[in-house]
Amino acid sequence: MEDLPHSFPATEFPDKDLQAKNKHHTANGLNHKQLIERAYTAIREGNLSEQPGAGSIYYIRLLKRTSPAHPQVRQLAREVVSAYHIKAQTSVKLKQTKEASQHLWIAGRLIKEFNLNKINRSHLVLKQRLAE
Repeated sequence: MEDLPHSFPATEFPDKDLQAKNKHHTANGLNHKQLIERAYTAIREGNLSEQPGAGSIYYIRLLKRTSPAHPQVRQLAREVVSAYHIKAQTSVKLKQTKEASQHLWIAGRLIKEFNLNKINRSHLVLKQRLAE
């Protein structure tokens, strides 16, 4: 191992600012609380997209990047998948199969990305309805 001029134990930081940054991870200048709030706001407004600075998936992915085990990552992803499922159900009722298929494709991709195994069953039921 290379000798460094200033060696510090793994849990200590020489710089208080560096310690604060490590303790409170940020992504694009937003901390966890801000990312969660923006994701929920985007969901409420119906912006389920990946659009940087606006879409719920964008904020969820930033949260996942800074804190993969944060419980809100999967909760927010479930909310978005549920919203896509509702859109798909509405499209099926209106016989808009192309739109329903697109919504289910996105939902399926998110289920895989965020490992939402429990929600997969309802997803398969919706895909079956679309196929009928």
